Amino acid sequence: MNYGSILALDVGEVRIGTAISDPTQTLATPNKTIPRHNAIKHIANMVVVHDIQYILVGIPYLPSGEKGTQVMRTESFIKQLAMKINLPIASIDERFSSIEAINKINSTNHKPKSKKLKKLRDSVDSAAAAIFLQAHLEKKVP
Repeated sequence: MNYGSILALDVGEVRIGTAISDPTQTLATPNKTIPRHNAIKHIANMVVVHDIQYILVGIPYLPSGEKGTQVMRTESFIKQLAMKINLPIASIDERFSSIEAINKINSTNHKPKSKKLKKLRDSVDSAAAAIFLQAHLEKKVP
C-alpha cells in the first residue's frame, strides 16, 4: 500500500474545491476552496503542509461523455500545474460529483435557508472533490 495523502482538485473558473485523503489513502475529507487566480501557489503550499504524494484532478465531461469548454480549460490548468509542481497528476471523470455533493449538503444542512450563496458554493466545490477522491480511493467511478 502506498502511504501519503492525495490532493483532489475540483477546478472551476473562479475557485477550486479541494479535498485531501488521509495518509493511508482510505478516507477523503473536503478541504478549503482556493481562488483560481493564484491557485498554484496555494496548491504548492498544501503539497508541503499535507505531505501530498500525488494530485487527482476532476475532469468535467459533458453528460454525454464529450469534452466541452470546461474540460479544455481544466486540461490547460493541469498542464500549468505540471510545469510548477513536481508530482504525479492523475485525472478522473467527475461528471456527477457536484450533483451528488449538492444532494449530500441539502440532506445534512440544518441551517436556515438564508445561508450565504458563496459559502454554499465553496462547500459544494470541496464536497465534490471529496466525492471523486473517495471514489478513486475505493477504485470506483462516481
